[in-house]
Amino acid sequence: MNAGLASTADPAFSMLLSMRVIIFGATGMVGQGVLRECLLDPDITSVLAVGRSPVKARDAKLQELVMPDMMSYAGVESKLSGYDACFFCLGVSSAGMAEAQYRHVTYDLTLAAATALARLLGPFIPAIKALAPNAVTSTEIVGRAMIEVAKHGAPSRILETKDINATIMGPSSARHTR
Repeated sequence: MNAGLASTADPAFSMLLSMRVIIFGATGMVGQGVLRECLLDPDITSVLAVGRSPVKARDAKLQELVMPDMMSYAGVESKLSGYDACFFCLGVSSAGMAEAQYRHVTYDLTLAAATALARLLGPFIPAIKALAPNAVTSTEIVGRAMIEVAKHGAPSRILETKDINATIMGPSSARHTR
């Protein structure tokens, strides 16, 4: 048995068979593709499309949260809870945009959504780390691991979350030469 694959007896595996997802920016080019695939996937039972305007798709498992002001999640945070995954597809091309306008769409709006979602997940992160330590990491650890791997190499060309965490944390994180 491959240690990297989940078995059907694993509770994490059964959770993956039934997913509820949020899609930010489902009316854009990328978001429409993600939305279409989520609606077609039999393992995805519920999709919440969050955006400034309604989506054109209609499906029994699709719900929408239309927010003309994507900077404020006050009053709607409860509608974002209970989901297993989030696809953040909101974005624009920088062509013809002023830097401040581009930053607002690609950074400020992203940070506002991430902050709202983090408030919902915050109390659960320690429990998730305890239950599935090989499935959770942080951007800090990923960044530090990238530097470490660039300096000293890695045991393989593809690193999973547990490998990334081991690169930075714990005595088993031996340095590898290229």
